[in-house]
Amino acid sequence: MSRSGAILLAGGLSSRMGRDKAGLFLDGQTLLERLIRTVSPLVCQTIVMLSPMQDMPQLTDDLFDRIEIGRDSSPAEGPLQGIADAMVLLTPDVDNLFVLSCDLPFLTTKSLEWMRCFLTLDVDGVCAEVTRKVNPLLAIYQRRLVAESVVPVAAGRSCMVLVDGHRIVQLAAPADNPMLFSDINTPDAYELAKKLLKKST
Repeated sequence: MSRSGAILLAGGLSSRMGRDKAGLFLDGQTLLERLIRTVSPLVCQTIVMLSPMQDMPQLTDDLFDRIEIGRDSSPAEGPLQGIADAMVLLTPDVDNLFVLSCDLPFLTTKSLEWMRCFLTLDVDGVCAEVTRKVNPLLAIYQRRLVAESVVPVAAGRSCMVLVDGHRIVQLAAPADNPMLFSDINTPDAYELAKKLLKKST
């Protein structure tokens, strides 16, 4: 039986938000806490990647026990650097990887499990599709694809190397939950997420 791991990317510059997105609070928990709780039931290893000098976002003690923390070896080189640095921390028994940015407030464990169902042996990866564009940072990949794609890591190299030329299944959010795969990059998007999550509780 294949085993899944997770790389959670929490070290971005958050330039459009103006502050660290991983530490933003939604419904009483940080975005990073929400993401760890969402992915934990599906994986045997979770690696949280931070930038070199970034303060650790708030986490409860029980969540600290579920993760390993990595740091980007070079600052401000983009998410592919974080993925490459996380790969050296993976245990040998991990066969496939969720690669997730930290700003996904509507994501659910059930939706990640749904994505994983499409990762068959003849598929390299499964990515979310938002407004007809693929999101390589809301995805699950075969480990071999990630290992091959991040070497060598070039400054500013696009994460689309995880997608282009590979056998990728693209999944759009279901019609009854159109915000499922949406991320938040701006203060307005953050405020909207707070309102929508408040309505759903």
